Amino acid sequence: MVLAWVVLWMSFFAFVLLAAGIPWAVNTYLYHATESRQATLSILGGTVLVQERGAKVELNALNGKTLEEGDQVRTTASSQAVIWFFEGSNLRLWPNAEVIVERLRTTSHNDRLSSVGLRITRGHARVEVGMPVSKEHEFEVDTPHGPISLREGSYTVEVSDASTEIVARYGSAVAGEDGHTLEIGQSERATLQAGEPPAGPLPAARNLISNGDFSEGLNGWIVSDDAEEEVVGTTALEPLGDKQAVVFRRQGGTKHGENRLFQALNRDVSDLQTLQLSLDLKLSEQTLSGGGWQGSEYPLMVRVKYRDVYDSEAMLVRGFYFQNNDKHPTPNGQQVPRNEWQNYTIDLFDLSTVKPRPNFLIAIEVVASGWDYESRVANVRLAAE
Repeated sequence: MVLAWVVLWMSFFAFVLLAAGIPWAVNTYLYHATESRQATLSILGGTVLVQERGAKVELNALNGKTLEEGDQVRTTASSQAVIWFFEGSNLRLWPNAEVIVERLRTTSHNDRLSSVGLRITRGHARVEVGMPVSKEHEFEVDTPHGPISLREGSYTVEVSDASTEIVARYGSAVAGEDGHTLEIGQSERATLQAGEPPAGPLPAARNLISNGDFSEGLNGWIVSDDAEEEVVGTTALEPLGDKQAVVFRRQGGTKHGENRLFQALNRDVSDLQTLQLSLDLKLSEQTLSGGGWQGSEYPLMVRVKYRDVYDSEAMLVRGFYFQNNDKHPTPNGQQVPRNEWQNYTIDLFDLSTVKPRPNFLIAIEVVASGWDYESRVANVRLAAE
């Protein structure tokens, strides 16, 4: 009799558990179940390569190709592409970039979740994260130096061998993991390095010139000189407050001579919003008037070599002088007071002064030239955002 009651109650409890558990399990499954989605590749120019999931080789991609989870996209040295995602976001790839589409998911039976996961392994990319179309929206970018979680907004991601840089044009992002995370907002950036906490938040604007304040001496610069006679000028460092300046000096010259600082840039700037060249300068001596006989010799010049939007090579030249007693030509020249520090700034994206717009920076030179000269330069910047 007791055994019968035990069996009866156990059967009742089993029935209750099944009656409640089966609907709960079904609802849980329906709530969380996801399905894969697709993305579309648009080729903006050049050859773009795709390695499909499970394939062993890359193939030339056709414009409009459908991408699925596990596919890898790589741009070559002269190509660009855009990947359009199902939830309204997109990823633009500049030359020599590589991305793996790791996750394209939505919940199968409701609008609870949409999820995009990418792995950018190298190169420059711009991510435009669209307005959420589901209650929860995930857009995650993994890199060799750590993960980044992006909310609605516009971002640039640049992956090199040493680090990853994330810049928020607008919106906000969280970089890092394992308790070492950093949130950045509009016009801020962060840097990720393997095994290190994220660095930042930093201002979005950064100097594309290495050691432009000469705080590390002349590291990063190539120093050279030239003269049509034995009198050769010198290039040296001298204190300037808590920083340093470079002084070019030549004495006793009666023919052309020059001293140069050179730095290779090799930087694509087509995705930048602003680009300004600035430097501090001071002129103390100048025996050759103006810009010299042909308007090409100034006691201080800055030259920026670049390729423009039409891929033509061009040179921006700006010269500075304090006297032109002999009325020599001064094309691209600007007169400044003698023995006074002056700041010079030019907007390289202002089409009224620089046209066509630079697309790729090749190199920068700071030059002193003429007969006798004494010129100083400090705080050389190419401020980019």
